[in-house]
Order: sequence, then structure tokens, then C-alpha cells
Amino acid sequence: MVPSDILHVLPFNREVNQHNNEKLHQLPNPPVLLQAVDKKPVSMKDYTVPDDEQFTGGLATTVQVAIGARVMLIRNVDVSDGLANGTQGEVVDIKFTSNRTPVAVLVRFDNEKVGKSTRMQSPVDMTEYPANVIPISRIEVSFSPTGNNLKIIRKQFPLKLCWASSIHTFSNMCVFQENIRCRESICCSQSFQVTRRPVPH
Repeated sequence: MVPSDILHVLPFNREVNQHNNEKLHQLPNPPVLLQAVDKKPVSMKDYTVPDDEQFTGGLATTVQVAIGARVMLIRNVDVSDGLANGTQGEVVDIKFTSNRTPVAVLVRFDNEKVGKSTRMQSPVDMTEYPANVIPISRIEVSFSPTGNNLKIIRKQFPLKLCWASSIHTFSNMCVFQENIRCRESICCSQSFQVTRRPVPH
């Protein structure tokens, strides 16, 4: 039997998104929508920011997560603390302000050694959570979608769902588990690249 949290490596982004959305909505806890916060120059107040994260500093306009969801960091948060792009874990809670604005996603990462400094420095009260649960807050990026010097500042959680991943994403990330399954339709060279990826212990 295939483990429920196995990482599926699929050839196309549409298959990755479909698999991740299906797994998200199978969870008993309802999804939470994490909306990006954009600060625009006055002259761009009517500008519609594109949904394509290629043009928004790599951070999506919206991210859906839920308690129990498998997630992955999509940016280097603190490499010295082990919170690097590609680090994976499971959401154990989501913290909100009094008006229900998400302020932190609490993640139990597969590598229990990561995030210790981040946890200690976080303003989020973590006393009720085990030591291996790490708060992930919004990060800030700036981008110039119109190609001029005017920049938009975006704040968003650097997370994405990761029950499934594309081959391109997988080849650039570090996986701390051996539960990896490749679609049979992937060509031999791609499958060899994925299955030969070393797993740190």
C-alpha cells in the first residue's frame, strides 16, 4: 500500500496542482486562504497585479493550506537555521489575529533539527506546541511588473502544497524522506534523475 503522505513527482504542473488540491480537500479540516498583501506606488493604485507568480517575485497571490496539509518552503527563509527552499513538513496549526488575519503557519518539518532559532525569535506564543513545530510568517519581496523603476511590495507566506511536485521543482530541492513515487509516464532519463536523488540522514 502506498503511504498517504508519499511525494508524487509528476511531469506536468497541471497534474501537480490537481493532485495537491484533491489531497487538500480530503482533509477533515477546512482549507484556509492565505491572501498576499500588496503595497503599490500611488501611480499604480489601479494596476491589476498578475496572478502568475513568475511576475510577482515568486510569491503567489493566494495560497491554500489546512491543518494536516503537506507543505514546502518556496524561498530561503533562513538557510543557517535550515529553513531553505524545498524544506518540507506538515501544517499543525494556523495562527490568526483577532480579526481573523493569518499571521503564522505552524509547521512540523520532516527534519526536526531545522527552525530552532526562528522559533525562539518569533513573536508567536509557541509554549503549547512541541519543540519541532516552527512558525512560518509572511516574507516580503519587491517586483516591477511593468518593467520600469516602480516597485510593488508583496508580503506572503513562502509556502506551497507538496503532496506532489514537478520534476523541475524536485530536481532543485532537498528531500528528507524516502517516500518518493514517480509517475510511470515519466521518461526513463527523468525517472532515473529523480530516483537517484540522494536522501540525507
